[in-house]
Amino acid sequence: MTLRIFLAFLLVGLGFDADRTYGQSSWFKEPGTAFPHSRYLIGVGVGTGADKAERIQLAEENARSNLIKSIRTQISSEFIDETTEGSQRVDVYTQSRVVSNAALEVDGIQIARREKGRKTAYALAALSKADGRRHHAVKWARLNREIKRGFAEAKRYEEAGQIEHALKAYLRLYPLLSSREET
Repeated sequence: MTLRIFLAFLLVGLGFDADRTYGQSSWFKEPGTAFPHSRYLIGVGVGTGADKAERIQLAEENARSNLIKSIRTQISSEFIDETTEGSQRVDVYTQSRVVSNAALEVDGIQIARREKGRKTAYALAALSKADGRRHHAVKWARLNREIKRGFAEAKRYEEAGQIEHALKAYLRLYPLLSSREET
């Protein structure tokens, strides 16, 4: 009798977790099938929580983030080694920290698929490589024109002897140069 009760609890327990383990569609498990890696950048995301809309939004954000991480992830590392000496002892403290940052502005990402379960939502973000190149070529050309105009303005100030205005004009170019590099 206890074996039957145990099996009943086991089946009920598996049923509660089935949404998370067995509820994933084939597009989530193998996203490269519908969106071949040769033509698409893809990212998948999962969202959990009590609110259905919040789960979906979280899954979509995670999918976009996953796609962006496949393009560029910036890793920074910090190592701190501190030694203090007293009259009778020496204390050494060491600390290390690694941070992964994937902040990148990417135009043209679409949420291609989404699925809502009872407790979990799934999303797939896709970006056609051809569309991505086209979006970013247009953005790069626009930034290039703005940078050229900015350099011309700064040079005019410099030639007129207005060094402070020239310096401010050159400093305004820094964010544009960073955006162009990212693009």
